[in-house]
Amino acid sequence: YVETFFSVHDGHAHSLQSPVFPVVSAPFIAVFGLRGAYILPLISFVALLPLLARVARHVAPDVSITTLTVVGLFAGPVLFYAFEFWEHLPAIACLAGATALLSIPRAAPTHLIASGSLSAAAILLRPEALWYVIALAVWQIYARVRLGYFAASACLILGFFALFNLLESGNLMGPHISANLAPLLDNWAAVRLQRGALWFWPGSTLWFVGVLVLIASWVASLANVNLRLAQ
Repeated sequence: YVETFFSVHDGHAHSLQSPVFPVVSAPFIAVFGLRGAYILPLISFVALLPLLARVARHVAPDVSITTLTVVGLFAGPVLFYAFEFWEHLPAIACLAGATALLSIPRAAPTHLIASGSLSAAAILLRPEALWYVIALAVWQIYARVRLGYFAASACLILGFFALFNLLESGNLMGPHISANLAPLLDNWAAVRLQRGALWFWPGSTLWFVGVLVLIASWVASLANVNLRLAQ
């Protein structure tokens, strides 16, 4: 018996979670025991704020450190993931580092190579990081930065990983990404619409009226603010 987070292959099991995160966490667990499992997420959380500050310095210099801290660290689930044995925070920190390197004016080739490597590491940790990396590349193309070094370093790392997947399981994407893409072929849109209806569709008339009152209050407050500004 193997639970749904693993798949059996040739007498051994493959985790359907990130194959990279347990490997990079293993040395910490070996030295510190189970407590070591939480070191990488916590280090990533600590590193995130200075990385965001580095990005803001070049991209949005008028943003205060208070705003940066509240929005960057506390306006989402980042704080929650900082204390969990998951790869979310290391992936986010890698993307923040990649962005910080690319935001440097006239970034050197070494910066581009490091940024591409961090982007590839983020994708290996969380495959959906690919969408952020694509947006990052488009931003740099718009800024007329040559991304040859960036793309080459990212493709080299991802290429080695894809080759390993091909040799091991006959699939370039590997079991992790394949497992995450599998729901797309199984009534994905219908299932999401059903879940959305369960979460957001009013379950009673009282609930529906309450939401309308909140929306009306919000619109009225915005109109009041605009009126005061106009006066």
